Amino acid sequence: MLQEIIGGELDPPTALAGLTNLQRCNWQAAGGADAVALPAGPWLHSLRWLAADIATLVNSLDALQQSAALQLLCIHGTHFHEEFNWRSPAAAAFFDWLAQCPSLEVVSFEEHLHVSSASAFDSRHFASLLLRLARRRPALQLHCKQVDYSSDSLWALKSNEG
Repeated sequence: MLQEIIGGELDPPTALAGLTNLQRCNWQAAGGADAVALPAGPWLHSLRWLAADIATLVNSLDALQQSAALQLLCIHGTHFHEEFNWRSPAAAAFFDWLAQCPSLEVVSFEEHLHVSSASAFDSRHFASLLLRLARRRPALQLHCKQVDYSSDSLWALKSNEG
């Protein structure tokens, strides 16, 4: 029984769609490839931990509706060199899904600063979506982390405070 997969060089529909009993998936687009949509399928039913870039997750929103056991979602800053559009209806729909996913306990936004000098999560619109999510799901643990080769800083927004 396969419990963990780390993707990147695989074709998501064929690599994931038929898997069962998968517990953890870390999806990373290979070498600057465009974001994909992760497939629907039985692999999502037992998934407890998922990591992927924001663009892939937004593209996968229909499939993510099947992730009834998902407890931890790790969201990487986009692998694109352009900035993610936090004003888009797709971003709002993604945050609505985060607020409505009953099994979700932790959402971690992680950015690897060596990929780009611009921060994918450094925008007023992202902050607004994050604060709205904290108000809608007070028990949901929200973390934002920036990682680079010289330092590692972490801040957590405790949504049950003010």
